[in-house]
Amino acid sequence: MLANVLEYRPRSVRDSAHRFNGWRSAFLLCWLSLSWCASAQKVEVRILQAGEITRDPAVVEGQRLVGDVRLSVDQAVVACDSAWRYPEGAFRLMGNVVADDGPVRMTGDVLELDPELGIGAMTGEEVRIVDSTNPSELRILSTEKSTYAFREGVATFSEGGVVTTSTERIESASGTFFRDERKLRFEGDVHMVMDTLEVRSEQVVYLPDDRVLQFPMAAEVRHPQGGVSGSRGRWSMEA
Repeated sequence: MLANVLEYRPRSVRDSAHRFNGWRSAFLLCWLSLSWCASAQKVEVRILQAGEITRDPAVVEGQRLVGDVRLSVDQAVVACDSAWRYPEGAFRLMGNVVADDGPVRMTGDVLELDPELGIGAMTGEEVRIVDSTNPSELRILSTEKSTYAFREGVATFSEGGVVTTSTERIESASGTFFRDERKLRFEGDVHMVMDTLEVRSEQVVYLPDDRVLQFPMAAEVRHPQGGVSGSRGRWSMEA
């Protein structure tokens, strides 16, 4: 199973490592976020349709799009009730925002879109990202804010989120979903319940297609046959 392999270290070493790992996790998240933003690519945005397009310089410098608004963002299509297009090219989309990018659908109340960076920031009472790569087993992220790099297909959240399927529930402070790599990375107070498996750690990488968990940091794993803890390792749920 832990080959399922978890490397073991004495408790005193694990405790000090846990304190160091908490600091390292925060540093890595910040560094990865900056690196990811720096590598994001410009996208082309086109107005596909809008019930009305107006301009009122007294209100704001830009165009107002109202009624059944649809935009293309490279290969993705984004729909909303209304939007502002600003002179520098940025967009603010509002009301029932739905972004479809292949098997990924993102929904929320407001999407701030920067075409130069190729990144959209979705906010709302509930922001949902649905991965329908496997239509019979939808994977759904629920959070309050998420950023999405349209060209790379990378979604991140940093203010807490929950990922669920019919057999999984994963809670963490932050996380990243890689569309093309089919990989999820969770960081900060990670708690996973998957079938009969329960996992707690500060960082977990999940490869859903391979049903494999990777533990870069200390992890505790519980299952019907018992439990195990260690400093790092991997677990195959197919073993």
